Amino acid sequence: MPNHTANTLEIIGDQKIIDKCVKAIQTPKALAKKERLRHIDFRQIVPMPPVIFVGDLSSNDKEANPNRNWYDWNIQNWGTKWNAYGTEDQGDNCLYFETAWSSPVPVLEALSWLFPELRFEMRSTDEGGYFDTEFVFEKGEIVSETEHATDED
Repeated sequence: MPNHTANTLEIIGDQKIIDKCVKAIQTPKALAKKERLRHIDFRQIVPMPPVIFVGDLSSNDKEANPNRNWYDWNIQNWGTKWNAYGTEDQGDNCLYFETAWSSPVPVLEALSWLFPELRFEMRSTDEGGYFDTEFVFEKGEIVSETEHATDED
């Protein structure tokens, strides 16, 4: 069982562009229900190539095929083990979601590159108290990263 990371994402900018962004990051199920900002699907932002194996691999298979299994691919391209889960609309273009072990920094870098007119502010807090970080993303880059004191400090 992972340490869950609580992420709160706020999207800032022109509302028409925010609406396009929100539509682009939704799960197909949420789009079908016409939900506003209920989900974020990392696959919509950084799609997993079809050549990635989505099952379990033995140690030998994993060694023979590095970066061709879902776990390694997710860590490298999403920055976290799984897609977002536990999502909740916080209103005012703000979304809460959880990730396993770490912050989805590569996903937010990609999203801010796809929507360079917008500013993305995300706070990520580890449930075990190992990190509490605020990020600001613009035009595909982290423009600000602030670490807050935690129980571990």
